[in-house]
Amino acid sequence: MKSAQEYKELADSLRRSNQLDAAIENYLKALELDPSYFNAHANLSLAYAGAGNHELAIKHGHEAIRLNPGMAELYSNLGDIYRLAGDLDGAQELFSKAVAIKPELIPARFNLGLLYAMKDEPSKGIDEFEQVIALDPDNATIAKAYIYIGSLLSQQGYLQESISAHRKAVSANPYDPEARSTLLFTLISDPDITPEDIYREHLDWEKYLEPIENNQRFEIVRDTNSDRRIRIGYVSADLKNHAVAYFLEPLLRNHDKTRFEVFVYCNNDIFDGTTDYLKDLSEHWR
Repeated sequence: MKSAQEYKELADSLRRSNQLDAAIENYLKALELDPSYFNAHANLSLAYAGAGNHELAIKHGHEAIRLNPGMAELYSNLGDIYRLAGDLDGAQELFSKAVAIKPELIPARFNLGLLYAMKDEPSKGIDEFEQVIALDPDNATIAKAYIYIGSLLSQQGYLQESISAHRKAVSANPYDPEARSTLLFTLISDPDITPEDIYREHLDWEKYLEPIENNQRFEIVRDTNSDRRIRIGYVSADLKNHAVAYFLEPLLRNHDKTRFEVFVYCNNDIFDGTTDYLKDLSEHWR
């Protein structure tokens, strides 16, 4: 018969390989043998959260804290589960407790920053992300923190400060597509930047994309029938009153229908008059 520790270690391995049902079964076996095994409660909480059962995840997360109230990571992990479950006030309380116990705990501070951003408290969010950066984490985390700082500054109308933060994100991790994308998106709001400047910024991103693309090889089967129209598909969730629609409309209107067969795949959550207009311009609408 296995010991509680052996069941827990097997469950950990299963959870890491995303075999959550089997992991949960083995955590429960560990707890049958040792109900006070706080690590088993803590990791069972994570397994239940991964399986989407927030109620049981919260139950076992609290039990882990009851058994080991001085461990900041337990509060941080449970706070993230509360956040995923939509209880932002409960999440804030848990993240704050984690930071109070262990101020240098980066995941708790980062998640607290995310929480403030979700609750429309940008100044508090920026403060948390700046403290994350001051803790000197890895470059990927620094880049993500600067991305959120830039977005929160932009929401408050601090355009140049936002651009500066996004540039710091790119500098920290030049290969992060989110860092590049948010920088390019923010730059188009700058009235002082020229189209040539924006073009150069895109070319700079291309230099970093090239080695990524070179690792991906796709075989294209060419149709030797020269009379067949080339099929083009556009996929978007913004086929509505949105900036994307204004860029797409002239493309749909001006395609040479004798040479191209155009398909549009609409993923909207909102449908309006712009949606109807684009649909009328589309040869095939999905």
